[in-house]
Amino acid sequence: PTTSPTKSPSHTPTKSPTISPSKSPTKSPTTSPTKSLTTSPTTSPKTDCPRGKSKFVVELMADKNSKRQNKYSIQRRKGAKKWKQIVKKKGFTNSALHTFDICLKTNKCHRFKILDKKKNGLCCQYGEGGYKIYYKGNELKHVKFDENFGKKFQSKKFGKCSK
Repeated sequence: PTTSPTKSPSHTPTKSPTISPSKSPTKSPTTSPTKSLTTSPTTSPKTDCPRGKSKFVVELMADKNSKRQNKYSIQRRKGAKKWKQIVKKKGFTNSALHTFDICLKTNKCHRFKILDKKKNGLCCQYGEGGYKIYYKGNELKHVKFDENFGKKFQSKKFGKCSK
């Protein structure tokens, strides 16, 4: 190695430019997948329902007491005031997000019903919990389920329901 700085320039200069640029850009993106792994696992959610059914999705953010206090069900109308339970979920991990989806008959009336044993809802006394529900890709709006709601349960009808 030479000491820095040198006293005189090098004897032979390099040819300039060294490499000509390509005449056309390379193709992008590549046709084959990369061989490296992603940093986190990915899931393949069910995107399609069979003919005559539509997707219903529940996103529930549990509060600190949800494991003991909260549960929900999805029901289908059987008659004027009768409902058949299709799904029941409970025992949620506290302070965690829980997602569930199901394909439901499009030509039926359905009801989502959520229960809180202590009547304090999912927010805010024991953490920032809450829920969102979607049917056919659209969010179904509902009143905030918190301690101000003051009831043990909240329900939302959706699908083909008569008023």
